[in-house]
Amino acid sequence: MKLSARRLSFTLIELLIVIVIIGILAGVVLMVLNPAQIQRKSKETVMVANVEKMCLGMFSCFGTTADPTRCDRFDEIGALCSNPPTCSLTGLDSGTCGATDSVCYRIWHNTASKYMYVYGLVYPGTGSGDKGCYARCWYYYENGAPNKLQEYKTSYWDCLIDF
Repeated sequence: MKLSARRLSFTLIELLIVIVIIGILAGVVLMVLNPAQIQRKSKETVMVANVEKMCLGMFSCFGTTADPTRCDRFDEIGALCSNPPTCSLTGLDSGTCGATDSVCYRIWHNTASKYMYVYGLVYPGTGSGDKGCYARCWYYYENGAPNKLQEYKTSYWDCLIDF
């Protein structure tokens, strides 16, 4: 009895299925080997979502109040923040906010130029080449122009997630 050549070879579909399965397994292994990056991405995602909500609260506050200087506090824009070092109205590096891998939120009011900013920061880790994530939005209340949430990129700040 002779076996045909067709019976001894793999079909193209069988080979593609094997390649896809190997690719999925490799992806799972890579995720397991780098949990720090996954944890970092999750911190950045939460920070960006929180900043986006605070930006919407700030824009809403400006739209409903006659006095724009009232919108420079967390409680005025509807944000609950009970941890003062994490939520501050002062400079970006105040308190314990600059600690490695910490997440911080800021509202900054520039009365001279009539801008109100909301910042969110994830400070860099301790590894070489680690960068932080910095998201911000602002409102120019002299002419009522909001500026949507955006990432701030430098050699020190660069988010792992996409905006």
